[in-house]
Amino acid sequence: NAIAAGEESGGYGFTGHIPERDGLLSGLMILDMMSVTGLNPSNLLEELEEITGPYHFDRKDIAFNEQDREKKLIRITKPTFEHLGELKVLNTDTRDGLKLHLEENSWALIRFSGTEPLIRLYAEGTSPDQVKKIIENCRMIVDG
Repeated sequence: NAIAAGEESGGYGFTGHIPERDGLLSGLMILDMMSVTGLNPSNLLEELEEITGPYHFDRKDIAFNEQDREKKLIRITKPTFEHLGELKVLNTDTRDGLKLHLEENSWALIRFSGTEPLIRLYAEGTSPDQVKKIIENCRMIVDG
């Protein structure tokens, strides 16, 4: 029931509109927010961070030999994780790879690309350093 959703390639989609990303509508929505609030985009972002706190995101791709897929899959899906580095794992979701919901409002996702021999590592956290550490710890899981 999301009102809006973003995608890592920079697109946004909106409920009640076409089932696709729409750059023109995204721009109009931002202009509307600016008109209603009197704030510029930087101030809108600052206001959002005051409400939600800071969030940082990163993604790294790891190329692998297709012959190693099964071995990599076992490394990702078989163990149970109580911690990822220093962060406690609150719960896991395996619908699309391995998503670890971590303490401190952070998370990690390890998943196979659907189109090429890549494993994608995603992380979100409250600081760039935290995100970097999460990605490094995910890399250690994949590499064994």
